[in-house]
Formats: sequence, structure tokens, C-alpha cells
Amino acid sequence: MSLSDIERAVCSLVSDRDELIARLRTLVEVESPSRDKSGIDAMVDQIEPFLLDLGFKTGVVVTGSEGRHLIARRWAKGPKILLIGHTDTVHAKGGDFTGLVVSGDDPDRAVGPGCTDMKGGIVIMLTALEALAAAGRLEGRAITVILNGDEEIGSGTSREILEGESADADLILVFECGRPTPDGGSTVVTTRRGMGRMELTAKGSAAHAGWAGGASAILDLAHKVVALHALNDPARGVSVNVGLISGGTAANVVADEASMTVDWRYPDTETGDELDALITDIVAEPMVRSATGKALVRTMPKSRLSRPPMERHASVEKAAQLVLETASDLGLVVTEESRGGSSDAVWGASSGRPVVCGMGAVGDGIHTKGEWVSLSSLADRAKLAAITIDRAASTWEWSTEATASDPTD
Repeated sequence: MSLSDIERAVCSLVSDRDELIARLRTLVEVESPSRDKSGIDAMVDQIEPFLLDLGFKTGVVVTGSEGRHLIARRWAKGPKILLIGHTDTVHAKGGDFTGLVVSGDDPDRAVGPGCTDMKGGIVIMLTALEALAAAGRLEGRAITVILNGDEEIGSGTSREILEGESADADLILVFECGRPTPDGGSTVVTTRRGMGRMELTAKGSAAHAGWAGGASAILDLAHKVVALHALNDPARGVSVNVGLISGGTAANVVADEASMTVDWRYPDTETGDELDALITDIVAEPMVRSATGKALVRTMPKSRLSRPPMERHASVEKAAQLVLETASDLGLVVTEESRGGSSDAVWGASSGRPVVCGMGAVGDGIHTKGEWVSLSSLADRAKLAAITIDRAASTWEWSTEATASDPTD
């Protein structure tokens, strides 16, 4: 299928390169690490007026000590389209990796904290909506935007919102980054592994290291680390990693307290349930005992979070087909990718809804000081998002039942 005259008009209304870079620079310069209320709120302050100008009704969810989540809606009858992004980054505030810097060797490449994950994605989402609005293609469309401030730490305070909004969406687009491919194209994401994360605290008893006695909390966790890492099974898509561990007070003191955080990933629900049971057993097993078998160290979960896998079921396949066909009509080379990291796409996928992730900027090096973005992808991906939204909103074929998005529901 080729682009219609209306679709070509929408594409022509996507902002030019300089404007898109300026928008990205503005957002990158707002440092917004997870749990930084001032930074997350500053992102909301930048984005909310833009959505209001496009005719959305906006509201924020206050989370207490963390930053606000932004929700914006256009009410209408017809297919409900949900656009998801996040305002937080993994990059610490006040470091030496700040601002957006365009490469002197490659004018298409820029680096900066969150430039790809996912402030570039936010720019693409907003630009796509702006082009649709300018072409009169937002009128009569049921579109909801969610920008949460805690995705990088598991979406703990936004999960309920995301699950609720995803449950009846006819199409969900998530603006995490796409990756470049060797053929000059890029990817979208249609499968992701599920994940779990647990923080543990072990409590034993202190003693002088040179005397007999005491029960080392560090020793208990050390045994658990070995047992947990033994669960790794790359062939099955299972990974288990203890990435943080701390404890003790001095080299000559038996540690009476220690803590660690374990992260695990899995490809499907059945494997996830099996892995969860194995990890729970390891965590609960006392590893330091007396000569009579009495447990000398107690280990307790301090916090726990999880995300289900994003599996490529029929609804995901249907959404992916729309995106890939639209990309082809735009002259873009886009392929599907499976990714090990999680995202908020999993909430819709686990509800059986049509969802595609990786609709944001093309780049790589995310979560590192080498994070980079392809500047040309900003316009390309904005056109892809805009035409995908317009095509989905123009047909009832997305929903098994004709539903209405209505503020009185």
C-alpha cells in the first residue's frame, strides 16, 4: 500500500531537523534520574503545555516523594490508542555526562543522558501528534498519552495506571528506542523477557574476626550468590545476576548484617514461574548453621518487583504488521527485534493487547556514558508513528468489539 495524499500531507508537517534537535536538547538538559522529584516534575512542566496546545486534557498523578506521572487524553468514540513513554533516566544528576553534544565526526550522531532512552522517544511521540493535529487528523480520535516517571526502576507507582489503561487499548505504541541494523535500517521490539528483582537483607551476629564465634551475614549471602548464579541458562533465555552486594563494618569484624540485590530474566511465563520458585527456595535456605544444624543467619526479602514477559502473540503480530507495512510505505527499512530488557510494553502484551515497543529514536549505548541517538531518526520515526496512529484510528478492525472511549465510563 502506498501513502495517501492525506498521509503525505501529515509527513510534510513533521518539524524540520533543527527544530527536532532543539526539542531534544531542551529535554536532555533537564536532568531527570529516577526518584529525583524536581527533575521528573521539570520534565512534566516541559511536556504538559505542548499536549494542552494539541487539545489534550491533562492531569498528573502525584506519587509523594517521587515525581509526577503525566496522563493526557483526547476523548472520542472509536479505537482507543495508547502512547506510552517515560520521563526518568538512569543517569545521575550533576555528573560529567550532561547536555546534548552533536558528534564532530558524524553530524547524524549526538550523545547525551537519556537522548535515546527515552527523551528522543518523547520528542518523536509529541512531534507525531503535532503533525496529526496540524493536518486535522486528531479530531474524533481516542488517544491517551502516559508519561511515567519511574519506568527505569520498575514502574512501581505507575504500574496500576499502565495496566488499567492498557487493558482495553486497541493499539499500544511504546516509545523506547529502536536499534540500528547493518543494512542501514532499524528495529522495533515485539518480544521482551520478563524480569524479577529482589533486595535481600541477611542478619547474623558480630564477633572479633580473630576469635571463635559470630555468624557472618556476608558468608550466608556469598553462598546464595553462587547458588543463584548457577541458575543461569543462556540456551533457555534465563539470566540471573547479583549486581549489588554490601555489608560489614570492618575487616576484623564478623559481619552481622549484609544486603544484596538479585535480578533475573526469563523468556515466558512458564519459565518465569519455575525460576521464581527456585530463587525463592535459595533465598529462604539458611546457609550458615551451627554444628547441630541450627540456622545462625536469617535472610529476609526487603523489596521485590516483577514484570511479565512481552510475548509475540497474535495481537502483537497484528500490530507489528501494521508498523512494518507503514514503514515500508515510508521507504524505511524496519525489522522486528527481541530484547532482553523490560519495558512498559509488557503490561499491554500480558493483557493480550496489540502492542509494539521500540517506536522511539534509533540509537544505542543506553544506560551508559556512550548513549547516542541518530538525529535523522527523529523525523523518520515521527512520520512512522504519525501514520501508524492515523491508520489504526481510521479502522474498527483493531477491536474484537466496538468500544467507546468516554469520560462517563
